[in-house]
Amino acid sequence: MEVIRAEALKRADALQARLQKRLEQLQRERQIAPLPPVVLGGLLVVPAEMIAAMTSRPLPAGIELVDRQAAAAAVRESGRTPSR
Repeated sequence: MEVIRAEALKRADALQARLQKRLEQLQRERQIAPLPPVVLGGLLVVPAEMIAAMTSRPLPAGIELVDRQAAAAAVRESGRTPSR
């Protein structure tokens, strides 16, 4: 009987230590605060038609195709696949 009691006490001590360790871990996690996002760059897309209308100048021939190709290339460089 004494062996069973000793094993039960040993197990209870191990569980108590495990509980204490987990409670300390949870307390440390409560102190973690997320960092604000860091902006690495920005992009402003202005349609060529809008610029042409604002400056009262005609659009150069083929500019829309060049714009689309440049945008698709930038998307590919970022590791993504361009879509329509």
